Amino acid sequence: MEIIDRYIYAVTQRLPEQQRDDIKRELQSLIEDMLEERMPTGQASKEDVESVLLELGPPNELAAEVSRVRALLDRSDAD
Repeated sequence: MEIIDRYIYAVTQRLPEQQRDDIKRELQSLIEDMLEERMPTGQASKEDVESVLLELGPPNELAAEVSRVRALLDRSDAD
């Protein structure tokens, strides 16, 4: 769905280039899982997709959270 692609693009463009592909795959999988929970036997509606994206939050905030978590993980790996 185009809105999902645009959302993922908006998130990943705020991340370091070397992280973008991994985060794109992880985010796509997360969104698919969330939609499946709402519509286990059918096609997700536009409203379902919008609900999931709203739950994830604004792309800039999600990107900031991903960056923060990645930085914490990188620091813990260095220890």
